[in-house]
Amino acid sequence: MEADDEQGSSPKITAAPLTSVIAGRVRTLRQQADMRGSALAKKLNELGVPWNRTTVAKFETGQRAAISVQELLALAVALSVPPVWLLVDPRFGNPVPIADGIEADPWGALMWMTGMQPLAETVDGGRWNLAAQPMSWAVEVARIVNGMDQAEELRALGVQEPGYPDRGADEADVADRNDRQRLARLVPLLTRLHESGWTLPELSPYTLARAKELKIELPGAGG
Repeated sequence: MEADDEQGSSPKITAAPLTSVIAGRVRTLRQQADMRGSALAKKLNELGVPWNRTTVAKFETGQRAAISVQELLALAVALSVPPVWLLVDPRFGNPVPIADGIEADPWGALMWMTGMQPLAETVDGGRWNLAAQPMSWAVEVARIVNGMDQAEELRALGVQEPGYPDRGADEADVADRNDRQRLARLVPLLTRLHESGWTLPELSPYTLARAKELKIELPGAGG
């Protein structure tokens, strides 16, 4: 085992509460990946964050008070996880320290960080800034498009989507029906985003092809 920690007296813990959460997630993910502290530091350097093995050790043991947004994002890239995974783990019930006097349950924190709902623990009772409200629509658009692409990949592997309530339905019919349902949910979301002045996302080639094949016009996609 690599000796990342300096010998001697116990280190003084200076990390802020949320920094400690991130540090714990980084340590767990690094160990699960069987990655040494020096290897993580090397990856961070390649990403423009000049950490060394000692920096990693000090961060993971709470001797670093805070990290920058750039460092957080680089850690997520180096560990191959979404940034939110370093902030909250909904598998456990530990509250997430958001700010002084504000903690959120892990699911509430996750929903807030991904734009799905306001943070209920705030002083204004969990109301969105109106400019931020469309974020939940954008997240849902991404979820639908990813769902379509994943379903197409499974079909290419010979895995048929569930045909309920039509057990034994023809595979092509099931695919058409499911994609129609997904696209029917996608259209109003894209319309709302467009009407809110948001730049519409570049949709996947499969989504565009299916919309054209099924004769469903997608806002901003040229039909």
